[in-house]
Amino acid sequence: MATASQRPTRERLLDAAADLLHRKGYSATGLSEVTERAKTPKGSLYFHFPGGKEQLGAEALAASGARFREGIQAIVKDAPDGPSAVRDLAGMLALGLSSTDYQLGCPIATTTLEAASSSPLIRDAADRAFGSWIAALQERLSADGYNDAAANKLSIFVLSALEGAMVLARATQSTAALDIASEALADLVDHTPLEKS
Repeated sequence: MATASQRPTRERLLDAAADLLHRKGYSATGLSEVTERAKTPKGSLYFHFPGGKEQLGAEALAASGARFREGIQAIVKDAPDGPSAVRDLAGMLALGLSSTDYQLGCPIATTTLEAASSSPLIRDAADRAFGSWIAALQERLSADGYNDAAANKLSIFVLSALEGAMVLARATQSTAALDIASEALADLVDHTPLEKS
């Protein structure tokens, strides 16, 4: 098994940037810190990311978004129905928060809030990440019999509510907001008046 320093340079840079963006946001993430964590010279960063910090940030967000999507897909695949998927997803988010002492929430949100209005690359990466998460939830709801439009609307609402609950959880240092949102959303998914096919 390869040690961290034996992994490809580009991969190490992406992982280091993704972790720092998740923890600190875009402005507070410096390229020197990224290269130090990746154990690579700064020239390597510009070789792999000629667009500099903006390109690195956008690609790191894309990688984080893809990893998170895989987690969502695994949850919705294993869940017997939409309400269970929502509860399990909220549980995964709560565990992620509590296990990091509320330091790490959504891997995309901090950078999106900070940099999406000034960087089309960051905005596009965030949009694609969130869109892929919505699509994973939508697939689960479609399997429960919701038509495409209803499944899409409900998936957007579920993700929006869980994102907000994560912010509250970080502020209160408690998963209570996620627990409450989880139950309310599961009930909504189970009893929603939105049309089914």
